[in-house]
Amino acid sequence: MPEIRAPLPHHRQQHQQRRAGAQPQQLPDRVGGDDEFAHRVADREHEDRQQHQADAGEPRRALVAADRVIVPVQTEYFALEGLAGLLDTLSLVQRELNPRLIVAGMLLTMHDGRTRLSRDVEREVREHFPDLVFETVIPRNVRVSEAPSFGKPVLIYDLKCTGSQAYLKLARELVARERQRRQALAA
Repeated sequence: MPEIRAPLPHHRQQHQQRRAGAQPQQLPDRVGGDDEFAHRVADREHEDRQQHQADAGEPRRALVAADRVIVPVQTEYFALEGLAGLLDTLSLVQRELNPRLIVAGMLLTMHDGRTRLSRDVEREVREHFPDLVFETVIPRNVRVSEAPSFGKPVLIYDLKCTGSQAYLKLARELVARERQRRQALAA
């Protein structure tokens, strides 16, 4: 039976292309005691760590080149913990590498208003960052999740879904904020 594959998002295709040159590993005939196998596994893990570290540097380079950043915040518990680390990274980039970088706003994503957790996370983020959080909230939406697997932005994949409509609303809100910021600077 032929293998069925969905189209991969761009970053996953790049990762597979980088790994394409790697030779498949052979499992040892017996378990334990195979030093050559252990060394090959250790080498592969080391290569994976190096690649992960290289990939992790890409967002920081983007922040050095940018003048604005939108911080996405999933309305999930662990997102709050990750948010602290991201804000530390933004602060470091602003202080050391790009003093003109500003947070354009925080965007609540993958929000499911039916769950108490989503509502609680939204409340916490809005309380701690009242001037930064966009009014627009991106809902959890199957069409938004499916779009990358077809290599399309959600606005092209399904313009009428609630996720697409939320992103359009966000664009309007972002433009309005930028106008207000420019008017305040001109005054």
